[in-house]
Amino acid sequence: MRRLYSFLICLLAVVAMQAQIITTTPTFPTENDEVAIIFDATKGTAGLKGFTGDVYAHTGVITNQSTGSGDWKHAPTWGDNSAKYKLTSLGNDKWQLKITPNIREYYGVKDGETVEQLAFVFRSADKSKEGKDTGGKDIFVEVHTVGLTVRFDQPAEKENILIGTPLTIKASASTASALKLYVDAVEIATEANATTISKSHTFSTAGSYTLKVEATANGKTVSVTQEVTVLNGTSTSETMPKGVRPGIN
Repeated sequence: MRRLYSFLICLLAVVAMQAQIITTTPTFPTENDEVAIIFDATKGTAGLKGFTGDVYAHTGVITNQSTGSGDWKHAPTWGDNSAKYKLTSLGNDKWQLKITPNIREYYGVKDGETVEQLAFVFRSADKSKEGKDTGGKDIFVEVHTVGLTVRFDQPAEKENILIGTPLTIKASASTASALKLYVDAVEIATEANATTISKSHTFSTAGSYTLKVEATANGKTVSVTQEVTVLNGTSTSETMPKGVRPGIN
């Protein structure tokens, strides 16, 4: 008998969440805000971890006129080392980029365009090193509308976990609200007059689940959803095919 372990499943499953690769001030930026972007070079691909040279942002925006996440608008040519794209070292692998005086003016967004996301790849001045999101993906930051907004802080979008692994679900709102967390329409947590809500939840059955966070303030209710996939991490045994020899085949 040959034991086949679910290596791929285990690799996909996230046992513990890491801190975000980017944080912002303000926490819920709008297109009319000045925004401070803090990049943690130890996260994601960590291609700039320990780097001490000059770091620049290749950055653009996803707008209502973008055709998808790859259709950046108002981005410079790759390798543009203009001062506006240069980050300031904060020490300990943290770097800051100031988007000033506001998002629209910094990127030169045209009238009639609405900014939905900021898009980033961080790089060394000579383009030999890059800092990207896990899996070599571009980094995106949500741009919010003015008023009540809610979002998930944890887990990541389309997270994969193993059955029996506790999952911490965290969400936040732009203003103090009545907050509720749901898993497949079943309420699992509630907070009154709060800006954050958190709950640990353990799934006992494999499958896809919908997480939802709902915020209510001043008579207005907003919500967002995202998916999480629970994987069966048990191993299975199967008969070894004929002709297979010990060692690499």
